[in-house]
Amino acid sequence: MKLVKLNRRYKAFKEEGHTWAFRFNEYHPRTVGAVEKIFQDMHGSQWKHWNQPNAWKANFGSPRTNGPRPYWISFRDEHDATVVLLRLETHV
Repeated sequence: MKLVKLNRRYKAFKEEGHTWAFRFNEYHPRTVGAVEKIFQDMHGSQWKHWNQPNAWKANFGSPRTNGPRPYWISFRDEHDATVVLLRLETHV
């Protein structure tokens, strides 16, 4: 899991206005599920009404040649990254 600062090259920055993301090399239900659960507890579902901005969103990235797809969880506030990392320490 990497913490990535998003800029205009990233789809989540352009479409959602998210400035930070966790990048997983591939989807692991245990670790990704724990991070998604923390975001759900903080902000609710990633699926909001059409006129409300999403506080966070999870999706698969572009596939690499002969490898797994990366999994991204993007969000707006960098303080959320701190909360997630601290809560993961207590869960794992």
